[in-house]
Amino acid sequence: MKINKILLLSFILLTGVLSGCGDPEKEPQVGTEVTNVTLIYAVNHNNLASDLIQNRNQILNAASSFNPITDKVLLYSYESGGCTLKELIYGSSGPEFNVIKNYEKGVLSTTPDRITEVIEYVAAAYPACDKTLFLWGHGLGPVNPSKYSHLPADPVQKSSLRSTKDDILFSFGGEYIDDISGKMDYIDLDKLSESIPSGMFRTIWFDCCYMSSIEVAYQLRNKCRYFVAYPTEIYRDGLPYHKVLPYTVGETPDLVYTAKELFDLYNTKGYAVTVSVMDLSKIEQFAESVKDYVSKLEKEPDFTNIVNYSRLTMPRPNSSVKHPYYDLIGWLRKGADNSPELRSKFNALKSAYNNMMIYTASGTRDFNGHIIDPEGYFGISFYPYNNDNSQRDNYYHKLDWWQDVACHYGWLK
Repeated sequence: MKINKILLLSFILLTGVLSGCGDPEKEPQVGTEVTNVTLIYAVNHNNLASDLIQNRNQILNAASSFNPITDKVLLYSYESGGCTLKELIYGSSGPEFNVIKNYEKGVLSTTPDRITEVIEYVAAAYPACDKTLFLWGHGLGPVNPSKYSHLPADPVQKSSLRSTKDDILFSFGGEYIDDISGKMDYIDLDKLSESIPSGMFRTIWFDCCYMSSIEVAYQLRNKCRYFVAYPTEIYRDGLPYHKVLPYTVGETPDLVYTAKELFDLYNTKGYAVTVSVMDLSKIEQFAESVKDYVSKLEKEPDFTNIVNYSRLTMPRPNSSVKHPYYDLIGWLRKGADNSPELRSKFNALKSAYNNMMIYTASGTRDFNGHIIDPEGYFGISFYPYNNDNSQRDNYYHKLDWWQDVACHYGWLK
């Protein structure tokens, strides 16, 4: 989730400000000159609506800094009761968005079918181009701590579009299911991953909260080479698109520079901020080293003084674990205390982490105002699995990180 306080009036104004230009259903301007495509998939039919207005204007302002013929930027978003895909073009009066496709009303942007439909259209229109995907909206990480506790899910809290018998745990999106109730619909991490074709995107960037977790990155390891996300929440403005797009849309993007631009924007103002850039071609090597390490641990490392990335609580019966997302490396490091063999394996794990993590940075304080120890910050979170047979844990078993790594936790034997 992004932090925001939006009145309903902001959403009403959205319909006028985000109106597209040009003829609807016009085919995208595909030419042999196009070398790369950026798709910004915005779930903005929610309390973040006005933030997309600002980001949209930033995108238009960025157009003068890159080549709109070779570098295509597409925006999928909600407006006027439905969703459209727009292409950034140069019109007679300058940069503008041209509607190239309208989408059927009544299908939420958080459904796998809609996500796949949009991505497959882009893939067909630009088959030979490098592609970048920005996922814009609310983020909850691999699981949703605010919807579920150790008890069965409360059907009242769930979208009416979902079966009360479904074991889903919402992860990304947050789209209003209507304009009255305020209830939001999300897509689960595993379903989101299934909606994205393998190997299609060069980079996937989550411009939303809590998605820099090992579970998210590992689930998407075959979907992109580079992965950018935030371990904590992010303020409502999110990315400064006018500053970063010129460095992400080209043939040789500078993701470290753009991540620093985001970090500096908030950190120089004294705001809480985190960001991480990973090379997912190195994540399976990292996973193997983690598996080798945790399989030797006879007891779970404790959580004392471990960086906690979330403000949300997650109570469990008979457990001191109260928060959903802790720093993975800082936590694993504790298990190596007083054991030369484990220290050696942890060092191998840390080396694999260094190969995977291209860049990460954190402000001095989190969103609760608590100091973040720079020695304990490594920029990637994890969910503290506890094997209490909860609905959340049952869902966790579906994720690739559990099946390949977390099930080898030695203390679970």
